[in-house]
Amino acid sequence: MGGTMVLGVGNPWRGDDGVGPAVVESLRGTLDAGVRLEDAGAPGLALVEMMLGMAHVIVVDALVDENMAPGQVQVQRPEDFPGLAPASHHHGVGLLDALRFGHRVVPADMPCRLALVTVAIRPPGLEEKLSPPVAAAVAVAAEAVRRLLREWREPLT
Repeated sequence: MGGTMVLGVGNPWRGDDGVGPAVVESLRGTLDAGVRLEDAGAPGLALVEMMLGMAHVIVVDALVDENMAPGQVQVQRPEDFPGLAPASHHHGVGLLDALRFGHRVVPADMPCRLALVTVAIRPPGLEEKLSPPVAAAVAVAAEAVRRLLREWREPLT
């Protein structure tokens, strides 16, 4: 198992839902050559297949949460995931459902390090661009990804 991947989840044709791919695009050409950047679209269970065999994965996604201001960025690790309600994500099969499925079906092939960088949004519409607060959060989320990658350069303990 090896390699590091950053997956941007979301649909750019649904306005703020496209923040994950926007963050991935903003990172192109700025990271070490060994980091794979992928626009995952809205993959559902296919997200598990994308992660298989990777040592480290960061998923960047929009999060619909009425208690958070649009554009608010959070970094969550697996121990934090139980706090995410499955309905928080809006791609059919939620991220948590996909991760649970992967750990149940192919646990040995799932990443040993995983983090989720979320950007709070309101329920997405059919806009073709990000709202101003979410567009401003792209740089903040990209820096959160960079911080995680720097942290992960340390050996696993």
